[in-house]
Amino acid sequence: VVTAVNGNGESGYSNQATATPSSTGSPPPAPTGLTATAGNGQVILSWNVSTGVTSYNVYQSTISGGPYTKVGSSTSTGYTATGLTNGTAYYFVVTAVNGNGESGYSNQATATPSSTGSTGSRSSGCMCELSHGSSNTWDLLPAIILLIGWLGMVRWIRWEN
Repeated sequence: VVTAVNGNGESGYSNQATATPSSTGSPPPAPTGLTATAGNGQVILSWNVSTGVTSYNVYQSTISGGPYTKVGSSTSTGYTATGLTNGTAYYFVVTAVNGNGESGYSNQATATPSSTGSTGSRSSGCMCELSHGSSNTWDLLPAIILLIGWLGMVRWIRWEN
């Protein structure tokens, strides 16, 4: 209840109001496992899923350790930063967001976009060439599947007849 006071005295009591404190939660923990894979003018980011998160914010810098600028957000555990300059190193961190706020930064990941290859914190891939004399490319399907599984990533395949 509340009363008002002035030079003439004090008023009567106001209507009674009630309130129940709500339980306040905490912002989520910072995402883990951030990796960056460079492409031509872009960097593909990936990180581990966090529970209780509604979205993730992505921050970038050209200086290791920041300062970082928010460049986007995602509701999944991946993001592709585009429009980047080939040959320039980019540093990324990610935060997790829920109804209680934003986490601290994840680990920093770095990648340098390149028009000729991948240079980041994931495997750089390989150049592979397959030749065959058969006119039926389906004959090579088992070999292609085996090659992709064995190498983990095939960036380029050139077919020759």
